[in-house]
Parts: sequence; structure tokens; C-alpha cells
Amino acid sequence: MRWRVMAAIGLVLFTTVSLASEGKPDPGRGRDFVALGLGATPDYRGSNDYQLVPFGFASYRVGDLRYTWQGLSLKADFLELRSAGTWVGGITAAYVPGRHDVDNPAVDRLPDIAGTVELGGFLGRRFRALFNNADAIAVSLGVMADIGGVYRGYTLDLGLDYNTPLSPRVRALLNLGAVYASDGFMDTQFGVDERGAAASGLPTFSADAGVHQLSASAGLNMQFNRRWGIFGQLAYSRLTGDARNSPVVRFGGDPDQWRLGLALSYRLD
Repeated sequence: MRWRVMAAIGLVLFTTVSLASEGKPDPGRGRDFVALGLGATPDYRGSNDYQLVPFGFASYRVGDLRYTWQGLSLKADFLELRSAGTWVGGITAAYVPGRHDVDNPAVDRLPDIAGTVELGGFLGRRFRALFNNADAIAVSLGVMADIGGVYRGYTLDLGLDYNTPLSPRVRALLNLGAVYASDGFMDTQFGVDERGAAASGLPTFSADAGVHQLSASAGLNMQFNRRWGIFGQLAYSRLTGDARNSPVVRFGGDPDQWRLGLALSYRLD
């Protein structure tokens, strides 16, 4: 999975930490920050070859809007500040890199997948103090559509995030997620047409819409002081359905996808 997804997960987890650590639902305080670091991720969806990548995210308040940068995407949240952090919701724009120059020789001989631009939205609900006075859980749903004309489809992302303190400076974070993708997305990312089969030696394959990924992640956030902190995350994804059965995964790839990220954070407010 591409590095922007790892960065997005890191952002959701870290911002949840920042909000909960204040002790009161004041989303406008203690939330402006930037974090930069390094990560490792598969070099294409379904690959078993890994690469080092940048890992970064940030959040900043402007008036009643909160903007978040995560990898190659930008969110504008219209609901969080207006609901004291109970609801989140807004629009998202993202650039999605294509697939080319990968380590798997057969997949590398497939026609390149161009990068594209996505536009969509998200909506979520937060609940606090479930098992102790400082934990929080969030449920969210996001939709992204290809407006760049590459895969001509959409994805739906359902996520569940939980965080709880382990000490005054350390907080544990857990995430569960599932992604549904349309025919266009699936066939672009995991299909092999006759031209691709002739070039790569892989069998032809048509991938249909469905839930193509289930994921889980665990992270730790440690604050050195009010300004500086460090965030580390280990994430696992299991490709399912036609994504798992695709030749780009079955021949030299792996349906089990791992991601690592470590970032140094700095609070701006």
C-alpha cells in the first residue's frame, strides 16, 4: 500500500491522541502540529518488496476550519470545531501515485498505471470515557472518487479507532478498517488484460468490485514535553476477494501487507 495511506493512518491516530490528551473536548486547543519521519511500505498494492518512504502529517486551524495534510492528501474539516470534537466531517482531495518501476519483474512489465487525483468526503463520530476517563473511540466513513480519469471509480473506507493512556506521557492506539472498491478501481489495480498478459507472462484476470482490504494497526505516542513528541506505528493489511486472487499478488506478491512508520512531532500552538 502506498505511503500516503500509512501517513493518513498516522494522522488519524495522532490527532486523536492530541484531542484526548487535553482532558476536555476543546478541539481548538493543542491541535496544531507537524510531524516528519521515515516509513517502510510495499512498493505496490499486493507486493512483497518493501521500500523506505517519507512519513509525514500536519494539522492546523484557520478560523472554524481545521486543515490536515497527510502524505499527498489535504482535508478540510467543517464539523469538528463546531461540535466541540464530537463530530468530524468535510472534504478531502488527494493525489494518488501510479504504479511503475516496481521490483517484481512480471508486474513491472505490465502497462504502467498513471497517477490520478481523487476528491471525496468523510464523516465520523467520537465517543469519550468508555473504559476510563481519558480514552476515546471514533467511527468514521470516507468516500473518494477518481476525478483524474485513471481508474474511473470510487472507494469507501470504514474505520474504527481507539486510544487510551498507558502513562501520563504515553498513549496506545488501535485501529480496525475495511475498504470497499468499485469495479474500476479493482480492475485498474489488480486486473491483467490481454496486452498485459502478453507483456508479463501473467494470466489474464478481471477484478470485480468488493471489499478488497481488511486492516489493523497499533501505535504508541510519547510526548517528551509539551512541544516535542514521537509517534511509532505498525500496520497490517490483508487483501481479500479479487485483490487476493489477482496475478499481481499471487505470482511474486503477498496478500499480507505490512507498514511501519516513525515520526518526530512538534506542536505549533
